[in-house]
Amino acid sequence: MITLVAPSTRATPRRPSLPAHLVEMIMLREYKTEADLFEALQATKSFPELLMTHFCLHNLLFKKYPFKKVRVFSYPFSHSIYWYVLEERRETTPQITCAQGIGRHDSMAFLMGLRLFLDTIKCDVGKTGFLIGAEEHLQFDIATIFEQILPTHILEPKSRNTFFYMTPEQIEDLSSADLTVPYGYEFSEVNLEKDAKLIHESWEFGTTLEHTSSRLESLPSAVIRDLDGRLASFEMMSQYGALSNQFSLPEHRRQGLGRLVELKLAQKAVKSGQIPFKTVPSYHEEVIRRSVESPFWSTFTRNGNPVTFVFQTAALRL
Repeated sequence: MITLVAPSTRATPRRPSLPAHLVEMIMLREYKTEADLFEALQATKSFPELLMTHFCLHNLLFKKYPFKKVRVFSYPFSHSIYWYVLEERRETTPQITCAQGIGRHDSMAFLMGLRLFLDTIKCDVGKTGFLIGAEEHLQFDIATIFEQILPTHILEPKSRNTFFYMTPEQIEDLSSADLTVPYGYEFSEVNLEKDAKLIHESWEFGTTLEHTSSRLESLPSAVIRDLDGRLASFEMMSQYGALSNQFSLPEHRRQGLGRLVELKLAQKAVKSGQIPFKTVPSYHEEVIRRSVESPFWSTFTRNGNPVTFVFQTAALRL
């Protein structure tokens, strides 16, 4: 005879949830949905600290630039201080950007977030080189653990930069500024078919013509031509919102065209809802000097010290 046993009415014990402080320590937040990304856009309104992160999100959400893929993370989980962004590109190698919001730097917290971030994106970047952009103190921290997490890669210095941006007062002054070019020149617009190759070849950090063309087609740019229609000076924007690749042809230099084309592009950036900012490599000493002296630019500082923004390459080991 088979004895039937009534099923137990006791509920299966639930696994205890992690204490909040442990969640903060071991979890990295990723912003996946459109609602998440708009939340991140609001959370990164800390200027100038998070300008690059914020306007990458701005260009992504408002479809200002045809990104291939962008992944956005922050740490600690519920009160974001550090931001980690991976941008995969169609035309060139990926870029990682790390940023710190307002407050004192906590190396342990930044490195915990970085470990979680690099572990998460290994499959995305493990077989290629990529670029890393961050303030210098963050790059120092990155160097301490990077090759432990990605032993397939080695860090190679690329450039040290001074970071400039415009305050609300400077933006107001810029918006009302009357920019007049010298006799024999005129402001113009980019002709993608005719101008892209020359602009690309002048860009010291250019990768592929397709990448340059994508920027010129999608984002604001500024051009000055001579009266014969030839390019004299130009500047474009990055997908992160930075003014970049200011260049004047040698025969048109020492007439103030570089300053004028930059301010014209900054005006366009403001009209499109962006805050003008730029990173200037340390070896462009004259450009840095003029920017420091300009009434339109402010130097990004932390604790009274100018911030150095560093780009370095994570190259695959041979």
